[in-house]
Amino acid sequence: MDFDRLPYLHHNPQGVNFGGAAPLKNYQLWPDEVEAGETIEVILRWDEVEGKGLEANVRLTSPAEYLFHTSADLVEDSVPLRAGTTHHILEVPDEAVRGLYLISVKVRDEKGEARPITEGGETLGTTYLYPLRVRSERWATGDELALAKFGPGIVLSKVETEQQTPEALEARLTWRV
Repeated sequence: MDFDRLPYLHHNPQGVNFGGAAPLKNYQLWPDEVEAGETIEVILRWDEVEGKGLEANVRLTSPAEYLFHTSADLVEDSVPLRAGTTHHILEVPDEAVRGLYLISVKVRDEKGEARPITEGGETLGTTYLYPLRVRSERWATGDELALAKFGPGIVLSKVETEQQTPEALEARLTWRV
């Protein structure tokens, strides 16, 4: 998927070429559904790699990343890029909520990101693989603190904040229904 041009899963018979230096031919994702706390393996198959110092980066992120133009990474893994395969292991955080998540692939070198390009030289957006479904069944006990109630069945039970930078505050809200 490329939300800038083709925001749906589609087949790329020629693969995806990152910066003209690293053609991704295909991939394997296993499993495609996990529990929070489990790991997933992503195997990327590359054609001839023509750059030096390249690294393949795989991230598990929320679909909100594209909508809100913000980093919503849960976990990432980077390895040196070479022709053949790269193996990436992503451990889904225990606190991940159930739902669909996206796996993005990026290629970087010392100068920055090598953006994917079409055969005609047009720059593409972020490349996402097949979505991953996270199952997370944490049941409320009823003894959780209730900071605020929103109607008859929604309770805010915990708020954690962390000042990332002077311009960014991360807030984690724990809800129960």
